[in-house]
Amino acid sequence: MQKRGQVTVFIIVGIIILAVAALIFYLGSLTTENLDDENEFVQISSFQIFTEGCLQTIAEEGIFYIGESGGYYNLDPLAFKYELRENLEVPIYVYYDSYYIPDISIIESQLDMYIEDHLNECLANFSSFTKQGWEITGIGDFSVDSEIKPEFIEVKLNYPLSIEDNGLVTDVDHFEEVLDLDFYGYYNIINESLLRQQDSPNMILIGDLSQLSSLYEFEFVIDNLGEDMVLYNYLFDNSLRSDQPYVYNYIVKYDWEGIFEE
Repeated sequence: MQKRGQVTVFIIVGIIILAVAALIFYLGSLTTENLDDENEFVQISSFQIFTEGCLQTIAEEGIFYIGESGGYYNLDPLAFKYELRENLEVPIYVYYDSYYIPDISIIESQLDMYIEDHLNECLANFSSFTKQGWEITGIGDFSVDSEIKPEFIEVKLNYPLSIEDNGLVTDVDHFEEVLDLDFYGYYNIINESLLRQQDSPNMILIGDLSQLSSLYEFEFVIDNLGEDMVLYNYLFDNSLRSDQPYVYNYIVKYDWEGIFEE
């Protein structure tokens, strides 16, 4: 009986030891999984913050440039335009009685092109990460989709990448930023100005512009470029750059010579 009791005790102790070992192994695997999840979260977060920071910077530069150049990044070589200064061509929106005003979808595509051409100036092929030993595949193949909405601009970057760091592999493909700029509102103000211009095609409507600037709280500058061309320069307060107005330019080509000939 005593020996049988000892055997029973040994069996119970063995079962307990196995159970404890299994529990320790299970808890250890949970800890490893949690640690891997945490490392993956940190990895993706730092990468996403960097990439979206660059997206924000370049998109902001792009929309300011596009405003100065009348809604365009790349003007059609055959378009009516005027070189205001080096590397800045301004479109002629009104050429006598013809109107060439880009719609919102064109401006969105122009912003996309600007970002696609300049984004890597900030990303630098993710060299700040590869220098730390990260392996990143898929660099260089990306696309941008911008949408101008009332009160803000949404910018989406599709950039499929595979990231490996210390054996941990993560796939990412989507980045997104929002520009706190009411370009949509500015565009509508400018369109309203041009609609009034159609009613008086050979007049500089200072009174109308003054009325609009008072109503919508913006400033404007009119500059005679000669050869019957006038530069219209709109300056809007904005949240992106509180120390710098958002500038939008376009040119009207009048037929003043034809009036005088009559």
